[in-house]
Amino acid sequence: MKRRENSLNSIENNRWNYSYAVLYLKVDNFYLESEENMRYQDTLNFLLNNSCDSIKYRIKRDILNESIETLEMLKLQKNILQEKEVQELIALQKKDGWIGGSFHGEKEPESIIRFLIEKGIECNNPVIVRALRAILLIGLKSDDEALSFGVGKKLDSYHLGGTKMVKSCVFAYAGAEEYDFVKEQICEALYGFEFILNIVDINQVCRLYKTRFYIFNEGMFWPSIYHLRLLAFTNEWKNTKNIKMLTDSLNNMLNLAPIPEIKLLHKGQRISPAKIEFINLFTRDIFTFSSSEWMLWFHWTELVARLGIINDLPIIKKQLVQLIEYLDNNNGMFSKTLSHYYFTKWNSYVGLSLDHDWKSKDNKKNNLTFRSLLILKYANLL
Repeated sequence: MKRRENSLNSIENNRWNYSYAVLYLKVDNFYLESEENMRYQDTLNFLLNNSCDSIKYRIKRDILNESIETLEMLKLQKNILQEKEVQELIALQKKDGWIGGSFHGEKEPESIIRFLIEKGIECNNPVIVRALRAILLIGLKSDDEALSFGVGKKLDSYHLGGTKMVKSCVFAYAGAEEYDFVKEQICEALYGFEFILNIVDINQVCRLYKTRFYIFNEGMFWPSIYHLRLLAFTNEWKNTKNIKMLTDSLNNMLNLAPIPEIKLLHKGQRISPAKIEFINLFTRDIFTFSSSEWMLWFHWTELVARLGIINDLPIIKKQLVQLIEYLDNNNGMFSKTLSHYYFTKWNSYVGLSLDHDWKSKDNKKNNLTFRSLLILKYANLL
């Protein structure tokens, strides 16, 4: 079953099918039902028996491609919805469907929807459907003014991924890429990466300003993390021409890295695009990362893996070979002890843990092992 099929119709026509059925039979153990000799089968079995419900659910749905309609999966979904952290966020939803605060921040629609979907809550859940509809209606009424976070329109106008692209990413998380405004921003994201094909030196793009920071040269820009996110969570753009263009663009970006943090200077105002320097982490030895860099690497590498082109990105594939070697040398588990608030603080840019308790070494290991296997699955290396 395609978990996000017909999401547009679900949102617009109120035709969601969501069941709160409860499994009353006790399930003592979870095991892989497939007889296929999948890599890290023992690791997956361990996680299915020892991790939180979100990890169990997402392994079954996203790695093993199991149906979400079995009694076992329905029970896991219900358990996830009843978790304290989930209930606290759901309680922020207003009568009109708007969830949380303004838009682009902690406990605001963008980060709340991302968190709920990461937890494994299905996109056709009424909480998510109502939240998306509220965003859609307010955007239609005020031409996205209500979604602006101060500099969003300026970033949009310079092709740097502002309000319009952020809004489109939220809908893309839920599989709703059929809207015209999302399609428009997909084209914008593709244009952003295509622009890089003609760059041979980073000095074409930016210059040092007053010896303090780098700014974009006139007419220049660089893809932000939202360009990458939008393409990672959508599919209609994928054809031979676009895939080759994106592959060539990312390889060129990798060859140009490391790039400095570059700001947009607009009428004297310094504006920071969203994580345009994401490419830098892909050029390093992963075992030189700090804990915060590991969190960002897991998130950003999953996005690239979702594109389906890692085999044609040798610099990034080299990192995944390192990851596989590490897992193989540690009984299939990611056992490094990483501690940073980036793992548990869910906002527009950070947040990774699916467990409420990140102090537990076992929870850390389970979460990071799951993220490792998910990346390998999307990269066709599992």
